[in-house]
Amino acid sequence: MGPSGGCDTRTVLLYAQDHQGMGHVTRTLTIARHLLAAFPACLAYIATRSPVASHFTLPDRCDYIKLPARLVTAASPLTEDEVEATRRRFRRIRADILRVAALGLGPDLVLVDHEPLGAKGEFTDGLYALKAQRPGTRFVFGMRDIMDDPARIRAGWEALGVYDALERLYDGIAVYGSPALYDVAEAYAIPASVRPKLHYCGYIVREPPSVDPAAVRREHGLPECGRLVL
Repeated sequence: MGPSGGCDTRTVLLYAQDHQGMGHVTRTLTIARHLLAAFPACLAYIATRSPVASHFTLPDRCDYIKLPARLVTAASPLTEDEVEATRRRFRRIRADILRVAALGLGPDLVLVDHEPLGAKGEFTDGLYALKAQRPGTRFVFGMRDIMDDPARIRAGWEALGVYDALERLYDGIAVYGSPALYDVAEAYAIPASVRPKLHYCGYIVREPPSVDPAAVRREHGLPECGRLVL
């Protein structure tokens, strides 16, 4: 039971680390839509730094938590040290927001996309604090099969303590792919003790809009019959 709803309500907190493109937040929204459609008593909150998050149409019973991005102006150039200092400051701000949101919402399920501990580890404190406060919460890491150069991923995970989190924090790892095409356990050196948590879910795709082909032809002044080349 999540504190944000009634006695039968289940709360899901989803983290999408997008800060440049739209792929991660789009996938997260697709998953949220399916969850909410399948479970009418479910509520979803999406935490993201995505600058375009507000442009998406959210499904019913879903809201997003906007994490602040570091803004700059050309009028106030910063030194390299100053830039790094502001990056650290905003990372701390986002970490504080994530921790407060996680503990306040008390979700039944947490689904973290792509970065197991958040971008540069910004969700680490929040995830472990929630685990300690609500041991019944389930934690799932959602990962693409091909994430980046495997050696780079392994080095980054080692530096941030991801392997320990996969062992002690996460209950499951949802792999968006197929083991016949890419073995993530081997590619990213996932320990044997963690491998039973891997669940290959197939690729997450948005459902195409319902389109009437005849209406499209009429809209563009095309003949009702005849072949088209797109």
